[in-house]
Amino acid sequence: MAISSTRVALYIALLSIPFAYLYPGIQRVVTVLGVFRTPATVQLTSSEDLVYVDGTIHCEDVHYHAPSHKLFTACEDSPVTRFGWFPPLAKFNASVLNQARGGLFVIDPVTKKAQKLELEKFRGPFVTHGIDVIPDPGKREGEAVYIFAVNHLPNPEFYSYASGYQVDPEATAGKAVPKARSQIEIFYHKVGSSKAQHIRSVWHPAIKTPNDIFALSPQHFLVTNDHYYREGLMREVEDIYPGAKWSNTLDIEVSDLSKTAEASSGVKVKVVVDSIHNNNGLSHGRTENEVLIGSAVGGSLHFGSISHDPSSVQVGDILYLDSAIDNPSYFVDPYGGTASSADKSGYVLAGLGRAIDLSKTKHDPHGKDPVVVWYAKKSEDGAWNTRLLFEDDSSRIRSASAAVLVAIDPAKEDGKRRAWLYVTGFISDHMIAVKVDL
Repeated sequence: MAISSTRVALYIALLSIPFAYLYPGIQRVVTVLGVFRTPATVQLTSSEDLVYVDGTIHCEDVHYHAPSHKLFTACEDSPVTRFGWFPPLAKFNASVLNQARGGLFVIDPVTKKAQKLELEKFRGPFVTHGIDVIPDPGKREGEAVYIFAVNHLPNPEFYSYASGYQVDPEATAGKAVPKARSQIEIFYHKVGSSKAQHIRSVWHPAIKTPNDIFALSPQHFLVTNDHYYREGLMREVEDIYPGAKWSNTLDIEVSDLSKTAEASSGVKVKVVVDSIHNNNGLSHGRTENEVLIGSAVGGSLHFGSISHDPSSVQVGDILYLDSAIDNPSYFVDPYGGTASSADKSGYVLAGLGRAIDLSKTKHDPHGKDPVVVWYAKKSEDGAWNTRLLFEDDSSRIRSASAAVLVAIDPAKEDGKRRAWLYVTGFISDHMIAVKVDL
């Protein structure tokens, strides 16, 4: 998640209340931030309809890989890290990185168990955020995948590694040195194994505030920069002002996947989207060329079309939601489109019910961050049908930044169309799986 929603957001929202119903633009901001929203909790039919996935701490993103019938995510291994060092929330206490290291996890949707992968040939901190998973084009379907992951590293020009990630006063004196030096990690995983091999790191000065990844091939991917400003007053303004379309989406190509390559070597970057407020989550859509781009504080999902020759992204339709959202996903219904069962394919969008509170709760390990998950389908006449698929007051899960659906065979549910909804959050103690009606 990449919303700081700090004091400026709160002041503007409070001052805007009397005018909210006079000026639609202000009303939209107040709605998305959840100023008037009262947190609620969905009642479950059975206690068996909710499963807590153990060992999944602060997993910001999750992807369902249908060919292998596995879920992939990146998580922390300690609750300490996120409340000390997490540049997307403007947290820069790098000393906590001596205590924790994140990792990649595979979740079996049958057992609901998570397995942490051993990261071969990987050294150093791993502060997780957005990921993507694509098949190895040279292997049989479901046999092996490439995993792309954001890693929010401290900047060695600001922090001294030798002294335990303490600020280096000599190096930073009189200089505007950024505290973070985030990059992208590329891993290779044989499905069913307990390991993921680190292929290489990718860094470029244009990768400033990376949030999520859309992989096109093992050597070609998109990355969102969710903010232009890393911290300070202008970042606060950027969070709340809808006209602050200063973030962007990058198209990145690497010339080789050699482990010996420096992180900055052979990296070609260009901006392909620069017209969205708070470019955030990315996801694959209905077709190979459809890219979904979420605007977190804008509460909107933008539909892009990718052109490969030359590489570019054209942004068209927009779906507006009534809350902040984060990483979108597209659910492909494997049981739909038959005479006996309608196609339930649709877009799943997780977010915060009260983003206005995040400026306070992001500092509190025991804070509350209510969640909402939306489910949207487009009818044949082009109208959007959007409904609240899941809601929680933070008693079951704290924060939601990604959600995916895994369909259940209707034969196991007396013909009913149901699915397991996996919800995870950037400051959630665990991922949950909850059974929902489609």
